[in-house]
Amino acid sequence: MQAVSQSDTAHGVEPALRALLGIEGLKDGARLAGLAGGGLLLLIGAVVWLGTAATRLDSYWLAWAVLPALLAAFLGPVLAGQLLSRQALTRWRLVLVAVMTASSTAWAFASAVAAGPGDTSAVLLIIAWTALSLSLVPSLSWIPGLIMQLTVALLFVLVFPVFPGHDFESILLPLGMWASLALLALIAASYLRRVDQIKGEMHYMRLEASELQKRLDDADETLANAYDQRATLEA
Repeated sequence: MQAVSQSDTAHGVEPALRALLGIEGLKDGARLAGLAGGGLLLLIGAVVWLGTAATRLDSYWLAWAVLPALLAAFLGPVLAGQLLSRQALTRWRLVLVAVMTASSTAWAFASAVAAGPGDTSAVLLIIAWTALSLSLVPSLSWIPGLIMQLTVALLFVLVFPVFPGHDFESILLPLGMWASLALLALIAASYLRRVDQIKGEMHYMRLEASELQKRLDDADETLANAYDQRATLEA
């Protein structure tokens, strides 16, 4: 019976614990999204300062990049302060990933434009690489969302050779940027996943220790009652 009870406890605790760690990861991601949004707005300001002639990016791209950056900067901290439930976890994860994916696609587009026909804009490539890095940070705690975000950004880069004036060689630099970011992001996400697993194991061990301590206290109380009853009978 004791083994069955422990098994039932484990099956009951582990899903709740995973959900708790998922909610904490989402809140951390939302906080990071707020910081990333602020950084993205600064980088957008740098692109505006460079000018359309130097970057070949127009006002449509500007709106494309600014909107998700604003959403991340202002809604990220709001989401981090909300009381979230397990039922809403996946929905809010998808919302966060969608916002950061919109930002990633804008900067993937910018990197492809920077390496396109004509002179390569090294400054814009550096800005785009930094912005793509910031856009990926909030998704590191959820690997499926991170892979989704990386895949969409890759598709935006790969579609450029279809347009006139672009060829496969023109996207080699953006592809190299994407590959380096994907590698670093997946390594960081794997590390964070391992950290979460260790946190979960430690939390579960504390629960087991608390349960064992409770059983030990109950056994001591039962033993003390038995001694009292024996003393009463002997008297």
